[in-house]
Amino acid sequence: MFGNVSGSKRVIEHLESDIPHHSLNVGNKRMRSDGHWDAKPYMDFDSFEEEMQNMMGKTRMMMEEKEQSCQQLSMHQQVLCNELQQRDNFIQQLQKAKLEEQQKSQLEIYRLEHELYTMGNLLEGYRKALKESHKAFSEYRARCQLPVEPIYKDTGSGGLVLSTMEFEKQRLKQEEEERLNRVLLEKLVKEFESECIPKFEGHENTVKLLRDKLLVVGDKFNLLKEMYVKRKMLEMSECVATEDCSTAKESVPAEECVSAEESVSAVVHAPTEESVPVVERSPSEESVPMEECVPTEG
Repeated sequence: MFGNVSGSKRVIEHLESDIPHHSLNVGNKRMRSDGHWDAKPYMDFDSFEEEMQNMMGKTRMMMEEKEQSCQQLSMHQQVLCNELQQRDNFIQQLQKAKLEEQQKSQLEIYRLEHELYTMGNLLEGYRKALKESHKAFSEYRARCQLPVEPIYKDTGSGGLVLSTMEFEKQRLKQEEEERLNRVLLEKLVKEFESECIPKFEGHENTVKLLRDKLLVVGDKFNLLKEMYVKRKMLEMSECVATEDCSTAKESVPAEECVSAEESVSAVVHAPTEESVPVVERSPSEESVPMEECVPTEG
């Protein structure tokens, strides 16, 4: 702006410097033509004043145009400065991001180099351990040697390798032997079934008979159990009767008490005598079917 103002000042000075020369030249012309310099002083001053006003108007217009152009230039300059500042900030951000990325990549490179160095040392240790294990294994094989086995199992003890046809013949022969063995085993199984299944059936019948007899014995055992309970009840009633007899001993004779005791004992022992033949009869009766089923097993 200051530079433009100085330029406008130069324009004004130029105009002012041109005005007197023009007026002097006009005055000289008038002096030459008229020869009287002070003839029309007021008219020269008025014309000069009008000319000065015109020049000042033009100068003001020029100054306004210059000021507008200066303002526009300053606005453009401010916009350019702002854009330049934004670009500088963007460049700084890019540089900062690039620097951070470089630092990160450098750190990653250092880490990978360290891991590579560590893995190299580990691999070297594994190689040394593998060499030592191979060496120890070779020493062990030298100390404990095994008999040499043929590479191919179908060659026998170091013989020639069989051809495809010979190998197929051996396979068929082996399959035939396996088939014969299966037939023999099936025959043995059938013979065993024919011999043992009737025995198993006879045993099954015997078991059924024993089951039925066991049920009969269970029923008899329940009957004996009931009789035993009845006897216990009679004994308890006898005890009660004896207590009554002891209390009434003075009123009842001794012979009547003895006869009463004998009658009670006879009643108590009567079921036991009947139960003895039942117990003895059951095994004898059960033994007969057992003897009858023995020939069936033969």
